[in-house]
Amino acid sequence: MKTLQFVDDVVFQTYHALYSPENIFLHFDWQQMLDNFHPHGKGCLVVLDDVPIGGIIVDDDYITAPFLIPPFMDQMLFWKTVGQLTEGIQKLQYIPDTHSDILQKIGAKKVRSKYQMIRPTAHYDVNPKAGFFFDSIRESDKAEMADAILKAHNHGYVGLTEGRLDICEVKQILEKRLKLFSETNTLGMGTVVREGSTNRIAAVCVAGIYPDVPNCFATIHQVAVLPEFRRRGLARSMILRTIDTAAHTSPAVVLGVLKGNPAEVLYAQLGFRAGCAYSDCVL
Repeated sequence: MKTLQFVDDVVFQTYHALYSPENIFLHFDWQQMLDNFHPHGKGCLVVLDDVPIGGIIVDDDYITAPFLIPPFMDQMLFWKTVGQLTEGIQKLQYIPDTHSDILQKIGAKKVRSKYQMIRPTAHYDVNPKAGFFFDSIRESDKAEMADAILKAHNHGYVGLTEGRLDICEVKQILEKRLKLFSETNTLGMGTVVREGSTNRIAAVCVAGIYPDVPNCFATIHQVAVLPEFRRRGLARSMILRTIDTAAHTSPAVVLGVLKGNPAEVLYAQLGFRAGCAYSDCVL
């Protein structure tokens, strides 16, 4: 059976904006582009033979936000020049992989590679499989949530590749995110999954809208499933629930993922589209 499903204009516009790679009319959110990398007085143009060839932000101990100025397109020469002009600064942050690949050829080490993924919000009627149930995120559950996140991290891909965390780090990060999402009254976009027979937290999804986020996009900050409860569809059900609950106030949901993380497959299956990969590097 083949049909055409006509949808609300805003729904169509959101899907087209997120999934269409073309920007044929050259329309951009100018203010958002300006704000993405605010230099705070540390923005520099790189000049070679009296001609600007590109730019960077030079902070106290790192370099970020590189760009080239056409017609100059020699990335190798650009980074060699940057290295000579910023001798002593070894850390590079938020470097697009289109640059980090060249950096590796001149001796830089890629520490990690990430990207953002995004999909439209939508309404889903979803529950975890039998034996589990959804519950709200509550202040009284912070200690148990932090413990679940810690165990999931230290026994997952990120823990194996990025290093293990301790409970103090997890509590600090969790406290910060819960506070920020509470400021926008969107903590309800996250959820916990409990085991029915024990009432124990089996999985956690921390999500909401940050106070300063553009376009009112929701963010999934954390998806954590205890090792003994994996491969039961809990992560999928939590993410779908966030996509559903966020649909009342947000046009889209974003999340970040390490390149190579097996979770990439799940996110793609759920309709998340990957943005440009970027890396942190060390010279």
